[in-house]
Amino acid sequence: MKRGAWWLVALLGAGVVAGLMLASRRLDAPSSTLSRGATGWIATRLYLQKRGAAPVVSDRPFDADAEESGTWVVAFPWQDHAFEIHHEALLAHLGAGGDVVVAYGAELVPSPAEVAVLQELEIEVDTLPASTLSPWRWRVDRAKGWSLRLAPRWQRAALPPGEVSDALRLRPPRWLPQLRREDALLLGPGGAVVAAAWRERRGRVVVLPAELLANARLGEPAHAALLETLHGWLDAPWRFDEYHHGLGVPTARETPTAVRRGLDLLLLQLLLVYLMAALALGRRLGPAWRETPPLAGSAGGFLLRLGTLHHRLGHHGDGGALLLRRASELDRRLAPDASLRALAERGDAAALVEVGQSVARLQRR
Repeated sequence: MKRGAWWLVALLGAGVVAGLMLASRRLDAPSSTLSRGATGWIATRLYLQKRGAAPVVSDRPFDADAEESGTWVVAFPWQDHAFEIHHEALLAHLGAGGDVVVAYGAELVPSPAEVAVLQELEIEVDTLPASTLSPWRWRVDRAKGWSLRLAPRWQRAALPPGEVSDALRLRPPRWLPQLRREDALLLGPGGAVVAAAWRERRGRVVVLPAELLANARLGEPAHAALLETLHGWLDAPWRFDEYHHGLGVPTARETPTAVRRGLDLLLLQLLLVYLMAALALGRRLGPAWRETPPLAGSAGGFLLRLGTLHHRLGHHGDGGALLLRRASELDRRLAPDASLRALAERGDAAALVEVGQSVARLQRR
C-alpha cells in the first residue's frame, strides 16, 4: 500500500473513533436542575432539599404558577420554548410579593429570550471586549478566570466566618447585564457588577451568573455559602423553571400539530422545487443539431490529400495546362515554349512533375 493510502486509512480511522466518542457522550442541559453535568443545577436543588426548602421542579409555563408565592428561578440558557416569554406573569409574580432569580449565561452570546427578560426588569446588556488578541494569552486568561468579591453591604452577612470573599470563581464572561452599583451583590475585576439583588414592587429580584450555582462550583465553600445566603434571604419554596429546559408535556395553548403541518408543507415545497429543477435540466433547450467536426491538420497535409485525390482521378494533363496558364498570367515575361507545352499535354504524373520543375526554373531566372 502506498504511503498516501496509509495516511487516508489513518484519517478515516480517527474520524470513526471521534464519531463513536461523540455519539457515546451524554449531552447535559446547562442550568437545569435535572442535569448532572458540570454546568447543571441538580446539586443546587438537592442542597435546598436537604435544607428543608422543598424545591419544586415546574414543568408548566411561567404564567401557570404566577399567583403562587415563593421564589421563581429562571436559569439560562434555555433548551426549549425559547420564544415563549411571559412578561406579564413575571411582573404579576413580583407584584404579589414573590421573588425572582434570573441566572444568566455569561459565557454564551445572550439569547433573545435572555435579553427580553432582562429588559423587562429594565436591565440592558453590555458586551465585554476581548482581554487580549494573542491566542496564548487568551488561554491563560481563560484558565485563570475571574475572582469575585462581595459588595460592601453583603460582606458581613453573606459568608460565614473564616471564608474568604474572593474564593468565588467565574470563567471570564463575554457580556454582563448593566446592574446598578447600589444593588451590587458580587463585584468582578475593575469593580464590574457581576451580580445584584434589590427589591422590585412587593418582591425581590436577584440577577447572577448561572455558573456560580453550577454543579462544578458548589463543591467550593464560598459558592455553597452564597447559595445558603440566598436561601436565607429569599422566600421558599424555590420553583425551578424546567419547562424551558424541555421538561413537561404540551399544553392546550401549544399547537404542535400546526407546527408539524408547517414543517411538512416546507418539505413538500422543497421537494416541488427539486422536481422542477430536475425537469428543467432534463429538458432540451431548443432543437437538436449535428455538431460540425472541427478541421484538423496543417496546410501541407491538406495539399498532400488534395494532390492524392487529383492523382487518383487522373487530372495530370489538365493540371499541367492550368499550371502553364497561371504562370503566364502571373508573369508576362514567362513564355513556355512548344516542348514544354507538349510535355504538359502528355498527361501522366511524371510529365506533370517535370512541367512543375521547369516552371520553377523559369521563375527563378
